[in-house]
This record gives sequence, C-alpha cells and structure tokens, in this order.
Amino acid sequence: MDQEVLACRGPAGEEIAYAVVGNGPVLVLAAWWTSHLELDWQNSELRSFVQALGENHTVVRYDRPGVGMSDRSPRAFDLETEVGHLGAVVDATGASSIDLLGISCGGPPCVALAAQRPEVVRRMVFFGSYADGQQISDKATQSVVRDLVAANWGLGSRALTSVFLPDSDAVTARRFSSAQRHTTSADVAADLLQLTFDMDVSALATDVEQPALVLHRSLDHVIEPDLGRDLSSRLPTAEFRLLEGRAHIP
Repeated sequence: MDQEVLACRGPAGEEIAYAVVGNGPVLVLAAWWTSHLELDWQNSELRSFVQALGENHTVVRYDRPGVGMSDRSPRAFDLETEVGHLGAVVDATGASSIDLLGISCGGPPCVALAAQRPEVVRRMVFFGSYADGQQISDKATQSVVRDLVAANWGLGSRALTSVFLPDSDAVTARRFSSAQRHTTSADVAADLLQLTFDMDVSALATDVEQPALVLHRSLDHVIEPDLGRDLSSRLPTAEFRLLEGRAHIP
C-alpha cells in the first residue's frame, strides 16, 4: 500500500500538498506540528500507522502551508487560517462527508470545522489534544520553548523529541529530530508553536454534535490528560478513554 501525493489550493490561493492512501470512507488527518509527506512516509512507524488506518479508510494527510511540500510563502498563524487549510483539503477529496482525526494541535481545527460545517464532518477522533492552548503550560514555559526553537532549531528539535517520544531509542530520536528540521525553518516552527498555544475552541466545542472519541495517554507530559478530559467534557457527545503510556505521538 503506497501513497499518492496530490495538491490543492487553499483559501488564499496557496498550494497545499496532500497524500492519499487506502480505500473506504474518507478519513482526514488534520495537520499537526511539522511534517513532510515524502520524508514522513519513509518513517516505518508512521507509515505502518497510516497503512493500518488505510485498511478500512481512504486516509488523507497534508503538509500545512509553510512546511513540507506545501507553499512556503508567508502565511498567517491563526485558527481561522488553519481551518481554511483543513477545509480546502476536505473539499479536495470530493467526498460528501468525512471523518476527522485530530492529533495534538490538529484537534482545535477539527472542532472548529465540525462546528462550522456539520453537514460535512461525520465523526471525529482526537488523540493527545485539547480545547484551549493556553492551558498547555504557563506563559514563561511557552516563551522559553518558542525562543529556543527560534534561536537554535537543532537544540530545539532535540528538546521537543525528548518530550514527544520519551521512550525512543537513540536512532529513532536522531531520526525524528532531523526530520523536524527538514520540514520547515526555525522561524516557522516557532510560529507554529505559538499557534499551538493560541488556539482556543472552548466555546465552539459546545456546538459540535457529531460523535467524538477523545483518546489520551495517561502519562503524556506534552499535553496533560486533564486537557483531553476538558475537551471531552465540552463536546456534547464525546467519549473519553485513557490509554497507557507517555508518548505524545500515536
């Protein structure tokens, strides 16, 4: 099972690269953190994860503008822009209804799109996600992490790897750190971190009536489990399940 890389246009005319794999109902993975469709496909763990989903779904994932294979032109870093990119990819699938998977900071745009376009979004799964990014950490910690990434992307990527994949071996950690640096510039990575903290869909979540499953690892220290519980409590039809482990990445 291999992926096909395609492209569509975002609301501002920017090119968005997206990849399709598998067969069945369309499942769109909202963009989270940084990515590169082709480089990520070389990661055996990520490829196996996507291929497993592709056994029963047409899985669509994309590089948000500013990273990977998508347009690297200057862009806005706000929730509205993220939802616009997600919506453009959803429309490009041509499906009348889709499911969404929101991992980490990919969750808030899924909530917003489901609230705005309930006729398109059928159901959702969230993994290690949240409703209000300001609850992830205090302002001082946010500033330190953002400034570290902006000032030294090499050191910043290694620091992020240590919390994203705390149990990884040395080879996996080096590969993940290197992959991050190849996806985008230090400045864009820092802006994406700030965007992660700035997104807040607390109010919108109460308007989402689609079925939702909220998954969170019990020892996730990137986004604490209480934030997953908070997200679940705000979604009227959500179910919350706590999983074992501490890796932030599924």
